Order: sequence, then C-alpha cells, then structure tokens
Amino acid sequence: MIKIIHNTKHVVKVFLNETLIDVPSKKFSKVLFYIANKNPNEKIVWIDNRIVPNFNWNILQTIDINDKEIVFASNNNDLYLTNDIGFIDQNSLFRIPKEVSSFSWMISGDIGLVKASLINRISIKDIELNDSPNYFLHSLGIQLIKNGLFCRREPKLLLNGDKQFKEKKLNNFQLYKFVKQNYKVHWIIILFYCQLIYKRKFNLAPLLFSLFIKKRKFYFNNVSTSKCFEIDYQKVTVDVLIPTLGRKKFLKDFLIDLSEQTLKPKKVIIIEQNGILNSESELDYLFNEPWPFEIVLKFTHQLGACNARNIGLEYISNDWVFMADDDIRISNDFLEKSFLNILSHNFNAVNLNCLQKGQVSTFNNIHQTEIFGSGASIVKTEILKNCKYDMNYEFCFGEDFDFGMQIRNQGLDVVYLPEPIILHLKAPVGGFRIKPVLPWSNDEIIPNPSPTILLNFLKYKTKEQLLSYKTLYFYNKLLKSKLKFYSTLKKVKLQWEASEIWAKKILVK
Repeated sequence: MIKIIHNTKHVVKVFLNETLIDVPSKKFSKVLFYIANKNPNEKIVWIDNRIVPNFNWNILQTIDINDKEIVFASNNNDLYLTNDIGFIDQNSLFRIPKEVSSFSWMISGDIGLVKASLINRISIKDIELNDSPNYFLHSLGIQLIKNGLFCRREPKLLLNGDKQFKEKKLNNFQLYKFVKQNYKVHWIIILFYCQLIYKRKFNLAPLLFSLFIKKRKFYFNNVSTSKCFEIDYQKVTVDVLIPTLGRKKFLKDFLIDLSEQTLKPKKVIIIEQNGILNSESELDYLFNEPWPFEIVLKFTHQLGACNARNIGLEYISNDWVFMADDDIRISNDFLEKSFLNILSHNFNAVNLNCLQKGQVSTFNNIHQTEIFGSGASIVKTEILKNCKYDMNYEFCFGEDFDFGMQIRNQGLDVVYLPEPIILHLKAPVGGFRIKPVLPWSNDEIIPNPSPTILLNFLKYKTKEQLLSYKTLYFYNKLLKSKLKFYSTLKKVKLQWEASEIWAKKILVK
C-alpha cells in the first residue's frame, strides 16, 4: 500500500508500505499519477497530515474496492466548493446524512483510497497538474461520474468524526474557474445572476476571468469489472410488482414476456385499481390461463400509484423485486442479463434503461445515479423494509425521487444499468383517468409547479439548489410568454408562492 501525506497544498511524504520514498514533484496530482504508474498493483491512500491521528487504518482491511471505485471521507461538513455550487447543480445530493455511506462526486482530499489501476486508466493529456488535492479530486469526480467512476463517501474512515479542522474554501475566482472547466459555459452566467440576485454579490471580475479559462476534459478507460464467476441462477428469487389501471391487454403482453424469461420470477404481484364503485377485476386471464409463476392479485377501488405500490410491497417474499409498469415489454433474457450485472457488481438497487420506440439511449455506462424509477427498477427486498411511498405525493410528482432517497439514506447506492433495455409503450389508456381532488384543487390560485416538487427540494436539496430551480423555472415560463411578459410574471410569481406555501405545509405534517 502507498500512502501520500499532504498539507492541503502539496505532498509532504510518500510511503510504500512503511518505507519513505522519493517522488519527482510536490504537486498532489503529479505524484498520484507517477506513483500509480510505477506501482500498478498497489492501493493508494491519500491523507491530510492533520488527520493522520484520526484515520481508521484498520478499516482498510475490510473495505473491498474495485478498479472503478474511489472511497473517501471528509473531516469537514461544509462544502469545499461552497454552497453556491448549488446554483449550477440542481441534481447532486449535497444533504445526505454525514454518518452514512453515500454516493458523492465531491471527492475529498482529506482521506481517500483508490487502486493504482484505476488512476492508470485516466487520461490527463493537455491538463495542468498544479491543482490542490481538493480541487483536483472534485474536478476528477464531476468529470468521470457519468463515465462509470464510482465515488463513495465512507465516514468509517475517520475514527473521530467530531474533531474537525477548518478547511479553506474556494474563493469566487476559483469557483468560477471550476464551473467553467467542468460545466457547460452557460452555467457561469447563471452562477453570476444567482449570486447577484439572491446574495447581493457582484462578481463581474471572476465572471470575466473565467471566460479565458479552457474547458477541462478527463478521459476514463471504462473497462468492464464484472467478476469472473459463475452465477447460480437457481438461487436468484425474484418477485415482480405491477400496479395497473385499465390496461388489460398491455398487462397480459408483459406477463407473457415474464413467462418466457430464461430466469423466471417466482411471484408476480398485481395491484389492480378501479375507481368505479362495485366494479370487479377485469383480469380474467390471470386465473383462466396457466402461468409459470405464482400470481397475487389485489383489487382496490382506491386509485393512485403510491397506494398501489405500498399494497404490493406488503406481499413481497423473495430476495429481489422487479418494480415494473404495466405497459412495458422486455426480451426473454432480460432478468438473466440484469442479474448478471447486479450480482457481479454486488449492487443493491438498480435503475433500468427504459426507452420508448425509436428513442436513443443517453448514457451508455453503468454509473451511480440520483434518479430512481419505480416502474423500471430492481431492488433487494431486505432494504425495502424501511421504505414506503409517501402518500403526500399521491397524484402529484416526485414520489420516485423520495422513495429513492429513502434507499440512499440507508447508506446504499442506486445504480443505472444501460443494458438490458426496457421498451416503454406509453399506453394511451391508464393513468389519471378520474381527475383527482388535491388539497389545493379549489384554491383561487392553483400552485405551479406541483408543491411536491418543491417539497423534494425542501427535504433533500440545498437552498441554493431551490433558488436555481426557481430561476430557470421563471426564465422558461417568461420565454414562452412572448408579449405578455408582465402579466405572465405576475401569474407565475403568485403560483410559485402558492406552491411554496403548500410544500411547507406538507413538510411539517
């Protein structure tokens, strides 16, 4: 094992096992690539010299990392990039509890662990290697997270997490430089606007300075890390959970797909909804035709996907659950291919690539994701014991994200699989065919966006992320207003305020 000790600016010492070794530079990134090249089979640890006494060296023996993963810990709860990074990044998860293991691209320079073989697969052509450890590692994380680099914050690396050292944050010049190097150019304009409007900061000089900064580009040779071992599919037990509403034919087609799987599910749980009083199930084929799996049908007059899925969760009994929509199609080896990826990488929850006919896949690498899709995911049953769909989201938006956060707050990842692909038919029937009555349906001013969208921001995002969303929401509404600018602005403002009021009411329930 190689240990790189630094003082937040440059490297102080480098050890190979317990032997002090010489390196040709004091720059952290140069040392990192040099050491990895010279010792391709070693693990590399970096650590801030102030934190050495608090480093849990014993945990290194228990952490099993692969050559696509960086594990790290931060000694400070504050964001190195400052909270203003939320103005240009609405998607990242900055508020996951510090005490749980979590996905984060914000790789800390305080403590980290990586295999040299991973570093050797990163191309650094035309990139200056003069950054501080924190700046370089944050840049590395945001650049490569969608290309298959796995980043995991592991608080167990610290013995005493309460003892914190004050970390020097980026100044505005460095922040604008970081944004220009690692994001699309329009984000520096949005950052400038948000800082001016919401924080009364007139950062014209950093903005102009950043215009002369070149965009940074890392390249990652994302080779497969599937472990070479045989999977005993006889031991893989899967339930399928399907809420359905008025899609008899589409559901049957999907059940036929499930019946033809090379890895067949053990049980299919169907929650059929029909809001018409005294109505009965129309799914006669469930019991009139033979199926190679157990079928559990639960019929309810109460409409709503949240309620239906909560009912279905009560009947899961096998090791895994495929959470599906009723208007999808899959190939006959879909489950087998899915579990090849899941088991070989030891994943707990995956999002599956769900595309409409003719739609082209946007992401082609397995990667950690902030998204969760209730109609296209496979999840380990044991982690669902503490998860439930929040009924405050019924007939609204955002229930999937909220459910995914319940998984992440247990210290678990949600991972996106580009293959195998689900075909989403987007059936013309089903959905909200009876207009629901929401708590705000009779208000004089109907809230927009949906209060549950803002609820997710209040629960899981930072204030800056919410303000950024608000800025872009207003911009898009006004862009479509044409000549009715002022009347549109007034209407959008009133609707936004109404949405905020309802979101806060729901939050304190």
